[in-house]
Amino acid sequence: RRLARQELQLSTKQGKPAGYLNFSVWLEDDVGGVATGPPAESASVERVVAPTVDDAFKTGTLFFTDMAGADLANRETFGKQDPYVKIIVGDLKARSTTKDNAGANPAWEDETLTLENLSRASLADAGLVRIEVWEDNVVKDLLIGAANLPVTLLTQAYGEGRKLARQELPLMNKKGKPAGTVSFSIWLQDDIE
Repeated sequence: RRLARQELQLSTKQGKPAGYLNFSVWLEDDVGGVATGPPAESASVERVVAPTVDDAFKTGTLFFTDMAGADLANRETFGKQDPYVKIIVGDLKARSTTKDNAGANPAWEDETLTLENLSRASLADAGLVRIEVWEDNVVKDLLIGAANLPVTLLTQAYGEGRKLARQELPLMNKKGKPAGTVSFSIWLQDDIE
């Protein structure tokens, strides 16, 4: 039997996020059964090609909604922190409202961020949707943590005519250390829909 499709988050030697690896894996013997030993010299390898941005999406809007943070690292010196969320795809950015005194577990359930006029080329060039959670300060805002979502997950869901399942990603601070989690719903909608 095949294992469910796997996704691993890659990181640099310093522990910083470096993207995701999606793959499927299984073993078979010469008669199609589960292999019990190493593959034979003549064993064939099935090549799995990941979907690309060119498969279906042309131009449209990225929707990012139902956002929440959990166990966010505290960047506030006094009182509770005032977090907000940014999403970034290449040069396009959107920012949520600031949740005053929300602390470590903020939620933006009724808020929707959009990136409009998003093209296939801009998605392909970016490769990732970057999600950042910030502490809103009077003098200078501070990054709480960031996560990356591979664009191919969005375009694959779009190509299959569905929204991507709700996501929960670990946030990493600038030093590559855990900074809580962010959860959200995200999908692409074509301009012609």
